[in-house]
Amino acid sequence: NQSSSRLFNHFITSSGLVDVKLEGYSFTWVHPSATKMSKLDCFLVSEDINGLIRFKNELQDLKKIIRSWIKDKKLQPSGAINSIKEDLIDIDKNLDSENVSDEILLKRMELTRKLHDINQMEARDYVQKSKIKWVIEGDENSKFFHGIVNKKRSQLSIRGVFVDGDWNTDPKVVKDVFKDHFTTCFKQPAHGRLKLNISFPNRLSIDQVSDIDRSVSRDEIRVAVWNCGENKSPSPDGYTFEFFRRYWR
Repeated sequence: NQSSSRLFNHFITSSGLVDVKLEGYSFTWVHPSATKMSKLDCFLVSEDINGLIRFKNELQDLKKIIRSWIKDKKLQPSGAINSIKEDLIDIDKNLDSENVSDEILLKRMELTRKLHDINQMEARDYVQKSKIKWVIEGDENSKFFHGIVNKKRSQLSIRGVFVDGDWNTDPKVVKDVFKDHFTTCFKQPAHGRLKLNISFPNRLSIDQVSDIDRSVSRDEIRVAVWNCGENKSPSPDGYTFEFFRRYWR
């Protein structure tokens, strides 16, 4: 009826929509008996439709920029880690040659802290990616997560060592070299240890000694657990600190 038509036309106008006029026949559908005809193909558009198209194109362009930025950011930590490790090797060589100074020790501490921060950042990135994948894919994400872990393990694995100047990749030889190295480091020294026959000016007080020797309270353990990261696992069983917090009694 005319009243319904006016209400519908008012709705279209108030919504800022425009009926696109089609050329050709007045009706796009006809009943086989030719007793009924209708115009089924109608299009309503707004003046902002071009704005949506432009916005879509801008998002596509922005996507390329973000991908390039992410690629650069991924390369930066890797380069920083290699640079820090090289600096630490040089410092350790100086320490082995007894070239020790407060400046060198402070620099080594700072580099070690930076390396730890970068490793923590990468660990958080892996955890975040695995959580997002699990939300999207559920248990099917196990392959993705283990792939990331295996990739990291492969990067950190020691594939060979130099033995008498020759590169050797035999797993048994590599294990024996490491065993001999650490056995030498931690075995009882052949000569007597150095004894310091001096009086230290700074000593712990009786209260400090008692505080160190006393038993740790339950509240102190709770504070230590709550100060640790939720996704950290203190033992090989895989239970994170988030698990202990949730079921703490």
